[in-house]
Amino acid sequence: MPMNHNDKLLHETTHKAPTQEPSLGDLVLEHCPACYQTLKPKALDCSACGIVLENYRRVSLERRLKHTIGGLYHLTIDECLQLEKAWTKIESLYYDQNLHNQFLHMCLRQKSLPFAVKKYKNRLDLNSYDEIAMIMKNRALVLASESLPAVTSGEAWVPPILALALFRTLIVFLIIGTCAGSVIMLISALTTQKLFFFILGAFLTATCLLSAMSLRRLHKAV
Repeated sequence: MPMNHNDKLLHETTHKAPTQEPSLGDLVLEHCPACYQTLKPKALDCSACGIVLENYRRVSLERRLKHTIGGLYHLTIDECLQLEKAWTKIESLYYDQNLHNQFLHMCLRQKSLPFAVKKYKNRLDLNSYDEIAMIMKNRALVLASESLPAVTSGEAWVPPILALALFRTLIVFLIIGTCAGSVIMLISALTTQKLFFFILGAFLTATCLLSAMSLRRLHKAV
């Protein structure tokens, strides 16, 4: 079975993560996550299967963030690591307002404001009187709402169920019109003004059929 990108990264040994980087979270591995072999203290990789432990931590961080916080599925592993490191720096220098502003701007550029909202919400869960967390969380929510695509005032929003009902009703009327046109064409054979009723029925039938076909194509395109 072919390995996906993350599985290949776990066994990538030609370029290991720099050893000077801080540890990713509090993940301390005593056994290899792939083959469960006992690891030596401060081991960089598994001597049995060759998995690079730092890369495993990077993949685990990405999966944990995307699983617990919505709206981060577009981020790469490196971008997830940048967010985590930026927040770790904020926690060490929590009263530096410039650092908070830089963090929000970074989240805005990476379209990862849900990460900021979640982190500040966690701070508020621990201390509901944390004014910094409250202010920054509200700022992140405002930035997130401003980044949403705007709807112009001239556009009227129609509920999907109502739109589908209207579409089906229109199709029914067009079918009825087509049938009526066909009946008029048949009746024209029994009247004195055959040509008039035949043309009227043919026009009604053709118009309804073309309209129904156009609506069907439009429905498929939408």
